[in-house]
Amino acid sequence: MEAQRILLPFLQQSEIVFCSERDARRVFQCDGSMQEIAQGMLERSQAHIVVITFGEQGAMLWDGTKWQHEASIPTQIIDRLGAGDALATGVIYGWLNGDLLAGLRYGVTLAALALSQLGDMVITNEAELLSLSRGSTDLTR
Repeated sequence: MEAQRILLPFLQQSEIVFCSERDARRVFQCDGSMQEIAQGMLERSQAHIVVITFGEQGAMLWDGTKWQHEASIPTQIIDRLGAGDALATGVIYGWLNGDLLAGLRYGVTLAALALSQLGDMVITNEAELLSLSRGSTDLTR
């Protein structure tokens, strides 16, 4: 597949790779369970950190030693625009602060906030993010 041929050299030079389940399946021919798809992307990309999103099933992160899973937050979807960027922002925030697992929680939380708001910019602040990412959040109201 042409897209895979072009993208793999870039992925293989990346510190962090973000990919949706859909793209992992369509572009990189990863199939199977969540774990198998995530592992396939890790092997193909050879990145140090890999994040695979699985929609309502949450996201998986390879931290360099093991896989971490973070469940999605129940959300009333208003607009899908910006959810992937919001997730990446949370993960990168955690990475830069030395806590990838917290970053995955932040990313899932920010993605839920993005889905529950209109437009591609998440309207929140650090205090709200930290509060929402700590507890059992439900954004369906």
